[in-house]
Amino acid sequence: MTSHLNYVLIGQGNWVRKLAEGLRDTGFPVQEVPLDSARSALNWEALRRIRAADVVVRVGFRPGARTWRGRAFDGALRIFGRRAISVCYWIGTDVLNFTDDLSHGAPAAGWRSPALAVDHHLAGSEPLHGELAKAGIAASVVGFPWRTVQAPTDPPPFPEQFTVLTYIPDGRAEFYGGPVVLEAARRLPGICFEVMGGEGIWAEDPPENVHFRGWVRDPAEAYASSSCVLRIVRHDSIGGTAVEGLLFGRPVLYSQELDHTMKVEPTPESVTQALKELSCEWKAGRLNPSAENARWASRTFDPTRRFELLGQHLAEISGLPRPPRLSYITLQATTEGQAAHAHVHEIVKGLAAAGWSVRLLKPKYGQGSPSAASRLVQFGLIQGRAITSVRRGDAFYIRSHFAAWPAALLAKVLRVPVVQEVNGPHEDALVAWPGLRRIRPLVERANRSQMRSADAVITVTPQLVRWLRLDAGVERGHLVSNGADVELFTPHAPRREDLPDRYVVFFGALAPWQGIDIALEAASSQLWPEDVSLVVVGDGQLRDLVERKSDGSHIIYLGRQPYAEIPGLVAASLVSLLPMASSAQDRGQNSTRDHTTSGLAPLKLFESMACGVPVIASDLPGMAETISSADCGILVEPGSAMSLAEAVRQIANDPARAAEMGRHGRESAVDEHSWRSRAADTAEVLTSVVSRSSLHHATELEEA
Repeated sequence: MTSHLNYVLIGQGNWVRKLAEGLRDTGFPVQEVPLDSARSALNWEALRRIRAADVVVRVGFRPGARTWRGRAFDGALRIFGRRAISVCYWIGTDVLNFTDDLSHGAPAAGWRSPALAVDHHLAGSEPLHGELAKAGIAASVVGFPWRTVQAPTDPPPFPEQFTVLTYIPDGRAEFYGGPVVLEAARRLPGICFEVMGGEGIWAEDPPENVHFRGWVRDPAEAYASSSCVLRIVRHDSIGGTAVEGLLFGRPVLYSQELDHTMKVEPTPESVTQALKELSCEWKAGRLNPSAENARWASRTFDPTRRFELLGQHLAEISGLPRPPRLSYITLQATTEGQAAHAHVHEIVKGLAAAGWSVRLLKPKYGQGSPSAASRLVQFGLIQGRAITSVRRGDAFYIRSHFAAWPAALLAKVLRVPVVQEVNGPHEDALVAWPGLRRIRPLVERANRSQMRSADAVITVTPQLVRWLRLDAGVERGHLVSNGADVELFTPHAPRREDLPDRYVVFFGALAPWQGIDIALEAASSQLWPEDVSLVVVGDGQLRDLVERKSDGSHIIYLGRQPYAEIPGLVAASLVSLLPMASSAQDRGQNSTRDHTTSGLAPLKLFESMACGVPVIASDLPGMAETISSADCGILVEPGSAMSLAEAVRQIANDPARAAEMGRHGRESAVDEHSWRSRAADTAEVLTSVVSRSSLHHATELEEA
C-alpha cells in the first residue's frame, strides 16, 4: 500500500530516529533526517531525501519558529519539499512554543503562515489536540509511540524506605519542576528522593535526602526500587516517566491529567501534601503496587500497536485531499473577558475541530489606547496578510467592519469565497466610535458593499436577518446565534467564599444600554428582598455610578474579574440580571439603534443559562424568544426598575421554581446553545459556500 511512496521524517534528532526505527520494525518504510544541528539539515543527502519525498513529516519542529534556524528550515522545505504532502506531528513542547509565539503576536513569522501551509496535522495526545484547536489548528489524535522500559509481569514490591523517583534533566530543571522537588524534599527529610536525567548541577545546596543518578540508560531498576513516581512539568503531552511508573504498578503523582494517576499542582505545598498522604498510607500498609494500573498502561501504551497506528494514519494521509484553509479576519481588537473575544476564539476553535485549518488575523496593539494611525496600519497589515497568502480552495471569514472593505473587494476579484459575520446594524460602529458620524454615509456604503458582495452572511438574531434584507437587499442571511462554553460555565463551577449566601449577579460591560442603572435603582427599592444582595462584575462608562452606589454589603462591586472566575460567580447566584434598554438612545447614547429592530442575543444570556441559574431579562426580541422557549427565566418591561425588583422577589421567594428554571436553562444551553453547535452551524455555511464556489469554477473551466 505504501511501498511506492517515499516517507521522510524530519525534526528533533532523538525522536525522529526512534520513530523511524519503530515504524520500520512494523514494516512501514521511512527515511529520516534528524536535525541535530544546522549542518545535519543542510547536507546534500538530507536535501536529496526531502526533494525525493512524497510525504514529509515534521516531528517536534514547529512551523513558523521565529529563530533563524526555524525560518531557514521552513524556507528549505518550501523549496525542496514543495511537491510533497506535508504533515506536522506535534509531540509536546513544540505546541507550547507555538502557542507562545501566538501570544507574542507572531502567528505567521512573516506574510505567510507556515502552520497553515502544512497539509495535515497530527497531535500526539488529546491534551495537545485541545491546545492546537484553540490556536486554530485542526489535528487528528495519533498517540505518540515510544519504546517503554521493560516491566516485569507482576509489579515488584515496594522498597523498605519510602522513595520518590522523578526525572529532572540538568538543562531544563525549572521546566521539570526542579525547585519544587527540592523544596518538597526539604520539608520531608524522612523521604528519599531519587532524581534521574541529570547530575543536579543546577541545584544549590540540595538536601541530603536527594540523590542525583545522572542519565540512566535502563531505568527498570530505578522504578522497581521506588515507592512512587513524581512528574512535575510545566507542559506535557503524556510523560514517559508517568507511563513507566504505571507499568511498574507505582502510584504516580502528575501535574497533568492522565487516567490512573493522581493530579497534583506544581507547587511545593501541593507536592508535599500529596507525598505526606502517600507515605502515611505506605506506613499503614494500605499502599500496594497496582497490577490493574500496570495492565492498563501496558494495553494503552503498547508501542507496537501505536507504531502500527501511526503507519496506518500516514498511509491514509497520502490519499487524502488537503484540508480547507480559512482566514478569519477581525479588525476589532479583543481582550479576554469581552464577549467578542469569546465569540471569535470559540468559533475558531470549533472550526478547527470540524476539520478547517484556521488562520486568525487580528490587530496587535501595545499598551494603552492605539492611535488612529496605528489602527490604520494594523488594518492594512491584516488584510495584506490575508490576500498575499491566499490559494485556490481558501475562504475568508470576515467579522463585519467597514474598514475590511478592501479585503472583501480583492477577494471578489480573486474569486475567494467570503462569509461575512454581522453582529449589529451600522449604528453599532457609531456608538463605539462617535467620531465616525462625520463619515456616516461612507461607513454605511462600505458595510452594504461587503454584505452584498459576500457569498453568505451570518447574523446572530432573526431580527438582523430581516434587517439585512431591508437595508442591503441581502437574501443570503444565515442565523448562527451566540453561545456559551458549557464546559466552563457549569452549575458546579467553584463558588467564591467571600460573597453573601443570597445574591443576584450583573456581569458584563457597564454601558448605559446594558441597564446597570436600572439594576441599581431596583436594588434600592422597597420591593427588593432585604436578604438579597446585588453583585456587580465588570467595567465601563458607568463604573463611577456603580462605585458610588456600592456599600460593600447590599450592593457589592467586584470590578473587572478574570474570565475563568465568572462561572463561579454566576453559578452561586440566585439569578442573573440582563435588564437591557430598548435602545442605546434611551440610556443617554447619541444613537438611534433600536434593539426591537436588531434583536439581542448577548453571550451572558447563554452563559447564565449554562450555569443553571434563572435569568431576569428585558422583554426584547431575541432574548425573549430564547427565554420563553426554554422556560428559564422571567421577562420584565425594559427600563422598569420596579418590574425588575418584583421579579427578583419572585425568584427569591420560590426556590423550587427557580431551580426548575435553572435546570431548563442548563439543558437548553447544552443541547442548543453550545459553542460547539454554533461552530458546526458556521462550518456548514462555509462548506456550502466553498463547494458552490468550486462547482462554479469547474463549470467555467468546462465552458472555456
